[in-house]
Amino acid sequence: MFGRLPVHVKIAILRKGLKRIEPLFFKLRGELERLLGALGELEAIVSFQRLFAEETTSLAELSTHDDSELFIDKGYHPDVANYVPTSVELNKYLNFLIVTGENMSGKSTLLRMIGCNLIRAMIGAPVAAQRMIFAPLEILTHINMESKLAEGESFYVASVKALHEKVAIVSKRIN
Repeated sequence: MFGRLPVHVKIAILRKGLKRIEPLFFKLRGELERLLGALGELEAIVSFQRLFAEETTSLAELSTHDDSELFIDKGYHPDVANYVPTSVELNKYLNFLIVTGENMSGKSTLLRMIGCNLIRAMIGAPVAAQRMIFAPLEILTHINMESKLAEGESFYVASVKALHEKVAIVSKRIN
């Protein structure tokens, strides 16, 4: 639009245009806020509809007998194309997972699958699983951990410290 005009001329044109638009913006501010709110609601509805259109999704069931239940049958990470269905079960007797394995064996994908499906379930969206029963749970995580080698702290030590912090949080809630 501005072609080869010098930068100072482009800036002057933009300022002049903004001075003309600013009073109109303030006059229509309420209407613009309502319009943007409606567009946000429409986007949410379209996003939910997209989730409902996926063939392999189901609606999660809220647990009626255990406040720490999480059961995912044949769940998968919604953004993984060639997924391997995985089942997970947590309850008051088995209330933690220790996830180990070699590099590229699916540990992170498993944890993300659980987190994505739990968040979807808690907002009422379809989950990427054949069946899911859940009690609302708090998700504690630490992503993109960094080592502090200059301070003498390796990635392993940083990981152990982060895990210790999470265990301390959970221990306070139990006691």
